[in-house]
Amino acid sequence: MPGSGSGLAVLGLSVCLLAPAPALAAGGARLEERFPETVAPPRSQAISWEKRTLAPGEMPDAETLARDPKLLSAWLEQNPEKLDAGQMDPSLLLSIVQMLLSGSRVFEAERLLYQGMKRWPENLDIARRWGGIVVRLGRTEAARETLDRIAPVANDPALYYLLGTIYIRREPRAEPDLRSALAAWERVLALAPDYRDPDGSNAEQIRNAIEKLRKDLPAEPAPVPVAPMPAPPVSAPASGAAP
Repeated sequence: MPGSGSGLAVLGLSVCLLAPAPALAAGGARLEERFPETVAPPRSQAISWEKRTLAPGEMPDAETLARDPKLLSAWLEQNPEKLDAGQMDPSLLLSIVQMLLSGSRVFEAERLLYQGMKRWPENLDIARRWGGIVVRLGRTEAARETLDRIAPVANDPALYYLLGTIYIRREPRAEPDLRSALAAWERVLALAPDYRDPDGSNAEQIRNAIEKLRKDLPAEPAPVPVAPMPAPPVSAPASGAAP
């Protein structure tokens, strides 16, 4: 099975995990191709949602941990020093994050992603995943400050979509925030006219939200024309001056 290269070896294990898709530069594949829909596994392969526990010092084999997010979550809870982005590469970090989320360990996943953003600031996959989780947790101010800084640099529609969502949710509602949301969502469609977000939103819904914002916002005042500065008068030559 193709793996991330380091697999779980950095955690003291020896199994390889499937690597997620690499970060894509702006202007690459459409978002629906970057985040394909998934199919529910057969019932026989579904993960039990019962809480897993480990006896003190118990060390499950690597294959079992890799296939059971609940068990991995319990193991990492007893070995928190292993949850360190400095011991991983981006592919492994994203794989561990997915396992943590499957085990409902959202805060640990967010912390690991934040470490990853500082370690690999150019990695869009990590930035998108972090932004989505922080918005989901309601920590919009932390996400806004970061995405305001990195979205224009990355020029990525997914980051602009998150930024627009953050601004539209800010309370109390203020016109500057609504205009910022409008500008962010307009940028989404300019970069990806067929955009589809992992949360289920699509380009048509974003267009409808944009139209509603345009109707609700007062028209911006027309710029006041600035009269051209008059040319300075030309002085007549002084009397007796040489021609």
